[in-house]
Amino acid sequence: MGNPQEYIVKCTYDFTVDDTGAGSFPRTVALAKTDNLPKGALVTEVIVEKVVSATSGGAATFQIKGGGAALTDAMSIADLTTAGYVAVADVGGANTTPVATTDNAALELTLGAAAATAGQFNVIVKYLLGSA
Repeated sequence: MGNPQEYIVKCTYDFTVDDTGAGSFPRTVALAKTDNLPKGALVTEVIVEKVVSATSGGAATFQIKGGGAALTDAMSIADLTTAGYVAVADVGGANTTPVATTDNAALELTLGAAAATAGQFNVIVKYLLGSA
């Protein structure tokens, strides 16, 4: 039995590249820059880094998913209006329980409630892989 190893994957949401602004909500946004999260990963932390202030046409929210699992609860786009690392998401929602992935799939972003109208942010996901 080996010790689990920590890994990091990243995706970038860029309104000017990734969002067509069309469709109903909630809707999944296909990200141009994203990494895969492998099956069997145990996600321990999700960090959101604002690059360009995010705005919306209402009370827009976003949720991070990957590896066949919802990694966070919905978070407000309004939280991404100041510089730097402005949102550290509770993995697995309010109970902060690590999330086990069920599939080998890319990180993705789901927009809810309203359209984003601007913004760019990076999402950094830390996970463990390997036997305990």
